[in-house]
Amino acid sequence: MVVRRWFDGGSTVDLGALVADVRRWSSFEL
Repeated sequence: MVVRRWFDGGSTVDLGALVADVRRWSSFEL
């Protein structure tokens, strides 16, 4: 899960991956 990866990593790199995943979610929502 994205949130889990974000909390476990806590890194700026993970943050970038989080943004990419959020964009994917937005695409699925639309």
